[in-house]
Parts: sequence; C-alpha cells; structure tokens
Amino acid sequence: MKKKVRGISLVMSAVMMAVSIGYFALLAPTTAWFYQDEEKAHQFTFGDFDVNQTPQSANIIAERLIFPAATRFADTDEILFDEVAHVIEVDVENRGDLPAKLSVSVAGAVGSTSYGNAGLKWCVINKTVSSFSQEPSSVEHTSQISKGVYKSAIENILTSEMTLHKYGDFNTSDISAAESEYESYNAGAKTILNQNNGAPILIPGKGAGGSLKKVYIVFWIEYGEVSELLLPESVTKLDDYGVSIQLTAAPNIEGADLTITNNFGASATVLVSFGNTTYSGGYTIGGSTFIADGGSITLAAGQSATIHDIALGTFYTVAPSSGSYKCSDAHGTITSSGAAVEISAT
Repeated sequence: MKKKVRGISLVMSAVMMAVSIGYFALLAPTTAWFYQDEEKAHQFTFGDFDVNQTPQSANIIAERLIFPAATRFADTDEILFDEVAHVIEVDVENRGDLPAKLSVSVAGAVGSTSYGNAGLKWCVINKTVSSFSQEPSSVEHTSQISKGVYKSAIENILTSEMTLHKYGDFNTSDISAAESEYESYNAGAKTILNQNNGAPILIPGKGAGGSLKKVYIVFWIEYGEVSELLLPESVTKLDDYGVSIQLTAAPNIEGADLTITNNFGASATVLVSFGNTTYSGGYTIGGSTFIADGGSITLAAGQSATIHDIALGTFYTVAPSSGSYKCSDAHGTITSSGAAVEISAT
C-alpha cells in the first residue's frame, strides 16, 4: 500500500476522532481512518498451453482483511482511499511463448465474518501503479495530503466510461436526497468496475526489463452499503472480512489476422514463426486452405495469404527465403487490427 507523508500523520491523527462521527453522519463524507496494511508476497507462474487445453494453474489466495473505516470510491474528494483500502499484490510470470490471459475472481468468503462481507468491493488494476501520479484532492489539501496511486488508478478506469463527481456536486442541502442521488450514481461506477474485474487480463510474458508483471487487487468497504450498521455501532467492528481470490491462466482466444501479400512480381516463399516456434498451421489463399509445412508459405505474384485468429500480443516473424526479395514489417506484435506484411524486391 502506498504510504502517505509521515510528517502530516500527527496533525491528521489529532483531528481524526473529532471528524470521524461527522463522516459517518454524512457531514464529512471524505474523512477516513489511517491504516497501514500488512504487505504479503504472492506469485503466480504458468507456462505453455496445449491446443484445446482447459485453464491451468488455478491459484487460490485466502486472506482475512481488516477495514477500520468505509469509503466512497467514486467521490473525487475522497483523499484517504489508499489508507483504508486493503491491497494484495501478485507477481505474475508467463513462462510460455504465447500470450495468455489471467482471470481474477473473488470466489467466496473464508470462514465466518462479522457482517457477511457487507459492502465489500474490489477492483483489479493490471497496470503498474507507479504510472498513476498522486494528485491533490483540492487546493485546500494540496500542502497536506494527496490522492494515492490506487485511488488514481481506479478513477482512471471509471473515467473511461463516465464522468466523476465530488460529493458536494449533489444536493447537499437535503442530506437524504443527496445520499439517494449519490448512491444511484455510485451504482453506475460499480457496474463499470465489475465489468473490468471480469475481463481477463492479457499477460504477455514478463514485464519491462524482465521483471515480473504486477497485478493489484484492491478491496474496500463501500460506505453506502454499511452506513446503517456503522451509525449505531463502533467502526472498529469492521475488522473481519474473509476473501478467497482465484487466479486462473487460460489461452488467449481473442485473435486477429496476419496477411502476407506478394508484390515481388514473381513467386516467393517466406518462413513464418510465432514466438520462438515455427508455424505449422493453416492459412488461406482466396477460398482455399493450406498448411504451412515447417513454417513455409509460397505465394505466386499478386497473391495474399492470411493466417487467421492469432492470439493478440503474439510476436511474429516473416522471413524471406531468398535474397532477391524482402519483407516489410517482417516482425512485430499482433494487435486487435491484425498485421500485414508485403513481399517486394530488394
């Protein structure tokens, strides 16, 4: 978990007790308790997939989470989100040649909990959190405390599909109406995050510089769903949430085409590889299907060959078998729009 500037901790701690009651009474909805999470190391490693292989390397992470306060994740004025959230970091390594997908899901509770996991929300962040800068919540707080990187990362996911607001944007002259309006808006944000959580994450091997790729699973308690429990009780009761997180690797079935066109003016042969493996599958020319024996594809002048449904993120190489012609874009990565290679004279 991202640690805040320690120089402000004594000052902020002195006022937390005074404002905590106001937080849960909706008078100061951006206030939360300081809490430092215990960091635990998790690693998930998988390798090659066979054709038609079922998902492999299922890994279960079971943890109990401690939440000393609730928060409003979609409120842009919520500046202490990182201090309340519980973050689980997972180092992921794909030792195979081809890209695969990692599915992350919270499979169920671990044991009994005080509230049955009421209000428990989670979000998967599959980009390095250091790429998300901390931003001041407002001019008022610029010199004191800023948003954390996890908060910024989640806002980045939300803003791709909706406009975020601060709590004060709502009709705060009527607390009941504001609460109802806010929760309706908040429901849309939750839907976006649920869709993001359910989408498998593309794992193209190791990360930059050969380091393991990090996946962050962020948990928090949504205030609107536990407010009735919190108001009459001590907030310290929010201390016994159990989660069972399942990580599963599977072949990446989303694919695009690689098209090779011969503009050399005569017959030409190329050798095709994906990753470190010579391609020995099918390709089409017109309406006919052929097999690339040993990676070899021969095209008459003007012909085009297409290899269909190659997994996104796959590194390809198309090498000419003669010095008389060359290949443009002879190597690269398959994107959602596919890839095209042209054979021409040297």
